[in-house]
Amino acid sequence: MLNPVPETTVSIEFAYDTPFRIESQAVSLYGSLKNGTLYGGRYLVYGNVRGEDFINETSNLVTASDVWNMNVANSATAVKTLWSQGYLTINRCNVFIDGMNSKGTAVVGEALAVGYIAEARLIRALTYYSLLQLYARPYADGNGTKPGLPLRLTGIIDQGFSDLARSSVADIYKQVLADLDFAETNLKSTNANAILNTTRAHKNTAIALKNKGVFING
Repeated sequence: MLNPVPETTVSIEFAYDTPFRIESQAVSLYGSLKNGTLYGGRYLVYGNVRGEDFINETSNLVTASDVWNMNVANSATAVKTLWSQGYLTINRCNVFIDGMNSKGTAVVGEALAVGYIAEARLIRALTYYSLLQLYARPYADGNGTKPGLPLRLTGIIDQGFSDLARSSVADIYKQVLADLDFAETNLKSTNANAILNTTRAHKNTAIALKNKGVFING
């Protein structure tokens, strides 16, 4: 009575107990990526305001003047929201991958599990790639030797594990390509219907993202 089991949430110990729970977690990774502070809005806005055809006349932080000036402080919205949401998405992918490797695969079987992991790795790759575009130097500047992003490949489920040095730009791209290679190999060529082809990753999604990276940085 003093320690009731929550009826509206699922503890991490039981998150991989059923195929439905595993499927729900895989789908939720897309929701994290499409959050309004990441691909659902601000990431696209910050990319646009850094274009050559945009002039910030008001010096207003609401219109991302700090991003336009490329002078973003740690307290800026671009860091406190977009950066945080990016790493929240990465961590959710990592936690999901860890959970599938430790328990989920035994529940849904190897074939289905590898597809779920491929989706998570594609989302992780896209998030790392996107953060590189805003918070690191181009690969061509120093041939990838400049500081990139903190590269974290294991999930954080407790406090005290967030202090991680930045890896080089080259190391981040190497991981992005490794994740996309895995996704291309293990995702289906097509999903069950047009809606899933639009909302869930498949093999061609990974191929397209790899081509995008080669075009921009090659």
